[in-house]
Amino acid sequence: MTGATTAYRRRAPSRLPTARRPSARASRLAKADAVLVCVPTPLTRNREPDLGSLTDSTQALAEVLQSEQLVVLDSTTYPRNTREPILRILEESGLSDQLVRVSTPEAAELTKLLENIFRPVNIALVNELAMLTDRIGIDIWEVLDAASTKPYGFMRFEPGPGIDGHCLPVDPLYLSWRPPELDMSLELVELSGKVNQQMPYHCLAKIQRTLNTLGVADAVRL
Repeated sequence: MTGATTAYRRRAPSRLPTARRPSARASRLAKADAVLVCVPTPLTRNREPDLGSLTDSTQALAEVLQSEQLVVLDSTTYPRNTREPILRILEESGLSDQLVRVSTPEAAELTKLLENIFRPVNIALVNELAMLTDRIGIDIWEVLDAASTKPYGFMRFEPGPGIDGHCLPVDPLYLSWRPPELDMSLELVELSGKVNQQMPYHCLAKIQRTLNTLGVADAVRL
């Protein structure tokens, strides 16, 4: 075979600086100036907070915690969980932690929940309107485009097949888990979750109607 040829040589992977190398050894945290605790906090089968990973990580950190280290809890949790058991576990190391506060740890916990719950609640509103407009023959996208022309007081959220990821589906349940102990319920938060859970079925129904129109009714089974 004649003609020009090009030779490709594999380059050895560059070595990451020591500070950027991943490690599963908690002992390396002792050399860090700041430690961000960001581990999954899913739900149990009974849809209650599962804090196993968070508790285990905190216990591992407590064993190597150093004076003057900054510890940031970035995982989703419910109000008062920073004080008990997270803060208690860290204080058992013999060091007194300084927290970056709002006014209380509970306020910081609720701040994170508010920011994440704000979105699924508003997504639920537009999802419910999408189901309504589908029945009465109005284009939801036209409505959203028109509403978005208002220069103030309106934030656009768009309908879809529900919400995904770790934080958005879980955070409302973390917030609504505590109020029953206080003899109250968060009806709006809980209802938004129910609305968003309906959207996959709504989307499947729309797909099936479209396929029925095209003569391929058996392609999708609900």
